[in-house]
Amino acid sequence: MIAVTPVRFLALSDVDDLPAFTDALRDAVRNATTPAQAPRQDVLAQIAKLADLHAAGILTAEEFQSKKAELLNRL
Repeated sequence: MIAVTPVRFLALSDVDDLPAFTDALRDAVRNATTPAQAPRQDVLAQIAKLADLHAAGILTAEEFQSKKAELLNRL
């Protein structure tokens, strides 16, 4: 799920330091999680949890590999 933050639109006259504003905006866009990245992060987190279960002896190697392949196919 993606968190949505309300946006207030600005007029250029509202911005005192336009270069600093554009730099901050570029950084925010660059660092934002896109919808395509969110599922990837979820899949990788699930694989890490499965690896922990496998290391603890709860999952067999076959179970781990099977579920890992299934998750990777979602990407």
